[in-house]
Amino acid sequence: MGGPDDWLPLSGIQHFCFCRRQWALIHLEQQWAENRRTAEGQLDHARCHDANQTERRGGLLITRGCLLYTSDAADE
Repeated sequence: MGGPDDWLPLSGIQHFCFCRRQWALIHLEQQWAENRRTAEGQLDHARCHDANQTERRGGLLITRGCLLYTSDAADE
């Protein structure tokens, strides 16, 4: 087994699972370049973590970044 320089980054595993061609372009060929569509996708994805943003689509309310917690019921 090689050293840390030979290890696949965690982001590489995510890229491989999502799209093997994208993974190859980024991690093997080092040919990935952002374009208008990838930039738009990054902006759209950034919205999904914004807890302050809500949106209505017809009768559907969409909220993002909802924090959840529970009290420890065993202590009650």
